[in-house]
Amino acid sequence: MVSHFAVAADVARMQLVRPVHFRSWPGDAVILRAENDRTQATKDIPRLERLLGRPVRTISMGLSGHTAVLLEPGRYVQWLEQALA
Repeated sequence: MVSHFAVAADVARMQLVRPVHFRSWPGDAVILRAENDRTQATKDIPRLERLLGRPVRTISMGLSGHTAVLLEPGRYVQWLEQALA
């Protein structure tokens, strides 16, 4: 298990993620989000778009959140496939 909160904190603390890092990256930005996740509220989407320099597409996992891969593995695979499509 990876603590996404710890990873995000480390990335922010070390300033590894800056808009300049994404300028040459041609990929799409897709966020899997849970409706009850206070760290990924809809108000955060404009901030993420500024950071990544492109539109961000979100895919809602309902209330599944961080445990989706454990509690709903089949549905989680569907969300990942949707993100990669």
